Amino acid sequence: IFQLNQTIFNKAVFDAIKVAHLSKDLQIYVLEDVKKTVENQTKQLFYALLYKKEVVKLYKENLNYWEENYKLTEAQFKAGIVPMVNLLRSKAQLELAKAQYEQALADYKKSLEDFKAFLRIEEEIEPEGSLEFAPFDGDYQKLKRELLEKNSTLLVAKKSLEVFEKRIDLAKSSYYPTLSGFITYQGSTGRRSLTGGTEWIKGYTFGFQLNYNLFDGFQREANIAQSEIDYLKQKESYTDTLYKQLAELKKTLEDINSITTQIKAVETSLESAKESLRLSTERYRYGVGSQLEVLEARNNYNATLQNYYFLLYQYMSALSNLERLIK
Repeated sequence: IFQLNQTIFNKAVFDAIKVAHLSKDLQIYVLEDVKKTVENQTKQLFYALLYKKEVVKLYKENLNYWEENYKLTEAQFKAGIVPMVNLLRSKAQLELAKAQYEQALADYKKSLEDFKAFLRIEEEIEPEGSLEFAPFDGDYQKLKRELLEKNSTLLVAKKSLEVFEKRIDLAKSSYYPTLSGFITYQGSTGRRSLTGGTEWIKGYTFGFQLNYNLFDGFQREANIAQSEIDYLKQKESYTDTLYKQLAELKKTLEDINSITTQIKAVETSLESAKESLRLSTERYRYGVGSQLEVLEARNNYNATLQNYYFLLYQYMSALSNLERLIK
């Protein structure tokens, strides 16, 4: 006997295929979301490197300044113009400048190693680029529309919601009957008559079979109820994700506006600090200014310039976060 069975209709199979296709699409969205997250993290690390590189340049310039100051003070001391305390103070400031430079350089190198480890590369690299301020003027409503259309985290949540919704249909498909067809071939030997010889007797049968499970102990109802609960949970998760992303958009715009105002204020202060340092240096060079005046002017200039670089770093990081939200 040889029998062949073939399912003709089973709604659960069709719904399972749809769920599989949606799940595949979901994985693609998840992969894209991960890529954008990694891209944003890479930018954050890169901008931090640029900031620390600028700090190294700042302290290198500061070191050069105090080296020149020490040479000048040493010459003035030998000429009897300034007392020993000025020479000692200048030497102490020079040693401090060396320590600050070495610390900034070490911090930069450690961050560079972290960056290389994040990218999984071993060869020596040197980040190129600069921290720049480019005024940003974005319309919230336009950015909100872009977020709703392109935000990868939101797209993942939305696609997950579709998967859970289709799982309800898959659970309900157990209420539908299944239709299958069959064909049977049967062969055997038999006698033609009581006194005759044997012969091979064969025959075919085919038909259709409709199956329906009348009662399964309320298992179907339980599966449907659980699928609906999972869908409601995912719906709440999607709503929560939506409001979180919109909140992040508003906070990021607030950060950009706040940092922009601070940058403009520090730019003015930086011009003032630079001019003050120039005047103090000239006054000290010609013997009409004090060393403490130079020290205060230089420290003020260093602090203002470093703060300016830090604000530029924060500004570019905020722009990167904004790009992560709307693209």
